[in-house]
Amino acid sequence: MLSETHISPAATVSPGQRNGENRLFPVFLKAESLRFLIVGGGKVGLEKLGALLANAPRAQVKLVAPHILPEIYAYANASHRLTLIERAFETHDLDDIDILILATEDHRLNQQIHALAKARGILTNVADTPELCDFYLSSIVQKGQLKIAISTNGLSPTIAKRLREWFTEVIPDNIDSLLYRLHAIRDQLKGDFAFKVQQLNALTAVFTPPYPSADGQKKAAQIAPHAQQSPKSQLKITGIYRWIALLAALGLMGAGYGLISRLLAMPWHDWLAQLPDLLGKNFIWFLVGGFLAKYIDGTLGLGYGTIGTTYLLSFGIPPAQISKTIHISEIFTSGLSGWMHWHYRNVNKKLFRALVWPGLIGGIGGAILITHLQHGSLHIVRPLIALYTFFLGANILLKGLRFRRKRQRKMKRVGLLGMIGGFLDAVAGGGWGTLVTSTLIASGRNPKYVVGSVNLARFYVALAGSATFLVLLGLSQWQVLLGLLIGGALASPLAARTTRSLPTRQLLVILGILVMLLSVWIMYKTWWIH
Repeated sequence: MLSETHISPAATVSPGQRNGENRLFPVFLKAESLRFLIVGGGKVGLEKLGALLANAPRAQVKLVAPHILPEIYAYANASHRLTLIERAFETHDLDDIDILILATEDHRLNQQIHALAKARGILTNVADTPELCDFYLSSIVQKGQLKIAISTNGLSPTIAKRLREWFTEVIPDNIDSLLYRLHAIRDQLKGDFAFKVQQLNALTAVFTPPYPSADGQKKAAQIAPHAQQSPKSQLKITGIYRWIALLAALGLMGAGYGLISRLLAMPWHDWLAQLPDLLGKNFIWFLVGGFLAKYIDGTLGLGYGTIGTTYLLSFGIPPAQISKTIHISEIFTSGLSGWMHWHYRNVNKKLFRALVWPGLIGGIGGAILITHLQHGSLHIVRPLIALYTFFLGANILLKGLRFRRKRQRKMKRVGLLGMIGGFLDAVAGGGWGTLVTSTLIASGRNPKYVVGSVNLARFYVALAGSATFLVLLGLSQWQVLLGLLIGGALASPLAARTTRSLPTRQLLVILGILVMLLSVWIMYKTWWIH
């Protein structure tokens, strides 16, 4: 199995190909013990020879042709097991040959040589003539000791090539180390063959995710062409991005130190006695809201800002305070999530940079706007935000119902999307992930890099919005923030543990309906009663 043979448009299709059956039996040959003959010294012969020597460099090969390309002579200089004979084919060339590859452009000559080889029982591959082939040459993926052969039954060499490129991209280069370790473990295992297989299956189960549904397989097929990312596109967090993250960490450490110092300055019994008054009567509900929002977000991958904003609006908290609280709490969650995506190379630097700076501008602008609008305009701003969260809830509901939109063209104005997303996220306290992520994935981008890049950009957008809110509003409503943080911390491990066992579709439907109902209730309370 070497490289998928090329087939002309006029090539004959066998009955097995027409009815969808692939009756080929794949084998791997020890080419060192076989003798190969290639007839043809042109481009096709060069391709066949290159594929053969690339996979079996110690194979004994004889090539016969009236004219031989200089590139083929270069192979002969590098391999003493390659014999070149520059003359026309003669019958005795088939003596002591195990496998024949016909790569001439003379179809009549190919048929004559094929008939001679068939009479001698020699397996033959004829370029561009599948009906004369005893075997096809496969498209090969090789990473160290791992070798994968791909064949489309001679129907589409292009598909075989694309699959080879995809496997080459997704299989790590250090797969050899894993193979050798598993081989060493296998040698140490005791018991019969079935027991060894059972133990090795248990050891390698971590590499196998749950099998996708039919819908999941269709989605995977749709995104496969976009899955390739070159190493140059992967982000290295250096320069200004690293300095921003470092300053944010120092600022958070300073704020934490100031809060702890203030608490330690009071006697513990006085502090304990004043704790219920400090936290307020609604603290437990803020904790519950943080738990629910983070649990759903950790389980489904969306909804933290939308749920948190809708939930806190029902307590009559000003929208600017809600957005500030959500943004500060998301510094921690999105920072950790973004770092993990960067660590696992899920971040596309071009997409990240296209989102982050416009997102910063939109976030700062939205924070300034909502801060000024909240004074005397709450009866207008709050229902508008509730209307926005209503549409976000409808979006979540449609996801749960598996509503299918038409596939859009790849979006080019990513910066504008980032600015709108940052602005609406600051004004409404949520929607960055729902708006930006959904739009980019719907436009045909690879979800893996979309989620990673959007998550990392979210950290900087939340950081800029939080800094703006703190400058304009100060650290009021800290009880809400503390409740969200504690509730989220309690929910995170539970969400991670139960993610695989939950009915995602049903949860999306319930979540969308709840967000929509809460939004309608807020609009009713504000507009109708007002």
